[in-house]
Amino acid sequence: MRQSSVSLNDCLQTGPSLTQRLHDVLLKFRIGIYAYTADISKAFLRVGLQEEDRNYTMFLWIKDPNNPNSELITYRFASVLFGATSSPFLLQATLDTHLKKSNSPNKMEISKNLYVNNFQETTNSEILVDSDGPRSEWPRGQIVSVHLDSQGILRIVKVKCRGNTTLKTLEKLVPLELPRKEDVQRLPQPYTPLRDIRSQRTAAQQCKLKFKRHYNSEGEE
Repeated sequence: MRQSSVSLNDCLQTGPSLTQRLHDVLLKFRIGIYAYTADISKAFLRVGLQEEDRNYTMFLWIKDPNNPNSELITYRFASVLFGATSSPFLLQATLDTHLKKSNSPNKMEISKNLYVNNFQETTNSEILVDSDGPRSEWPRGQIVSVHLDSQGILRIVKVKCRGNTTLKTLEKLVPLELPRKEDVQRLPQPYTPLRDIRSQRTAAQQCKLKFKRHYNSEGEE
């Protein structure tokens, strides 16, 4: 290769900047109290290249990395290169396209808080106070909706807790501990008319039994 030769980046168009401004993302990230983040792993490598464009990404590599005298073989990329001039545009255009086609009610929230392949958001609602404490004491939340990835795997849930609704990435499922008997007994019982009838009947039986004992004791005297 001659010194005056051009590189691949010299031949690629950068494209318009579709990425959110970092300044805006960081300011929004400081609004809430609690932060949660997500990351698209190997984001650039998940965007495929057209078959006719792959020959422009060919490179040489030795067949046996442990042998310096090994023969050279040719490889080529089948996906967008990390570090190519046009890669940020291609990635963001792909993400925007999928978000526009999505039926998720949270697609606007995801789009506004996505910087390249990183999602960051804050909330004033605390879902887990103390992960080391008893799970029976964790604040309860209601799962409003669930969101699956392209493989049908549950990744994100929309949780409503303490009046606030937030998106949470699902890392693992933790079964709740069974409450102790004394804890259940302290819980308020729902009102039912039958409960009042039973309590009145029990009180009447106790009064009748007390009167009977008193009458018997007077009769014996």
